[in-house]
Amino acid sequence: MEKQKFKGKPNLNGRPKGAVNKTTAEAKDILAKIVSGELEYLPLHLDSLKIKDRLELLVKLLPYVMPKQHYIELDAEIASYQFTPVTIIANEPIKLQKDEAEN
Repeated sequence: MEKQKFKGKPNLNGRPKGAVNKTTAEAKDILAKIVSGELEYLPLHLDSLKIKDRLELLVKLLPYVMPKQHYIELDAEIASYQFTPVTIIANEPIKLQKDEAEN
């Protein structure tokens, strides 16, 4: 494995690799506490907004709750596959045997 080459002299007195900035850590902690406290009141705030504003806020918050969906295209000849539909009619939930569950 080749050693990394640095331009100039390395800063021997600087912050060690992976060290956390104290100010940034404190700011994140304070913001996390504020946000956690406000989450309790979120339903009340949503009720006081106009419908358009409520929807805009929900759309902005959605990526933090649900992952983005990506379009996937399958390019295959479906006609060449033989699909056999299976219909199961049961009055009670079906319990699979251990062997069936693994397949």
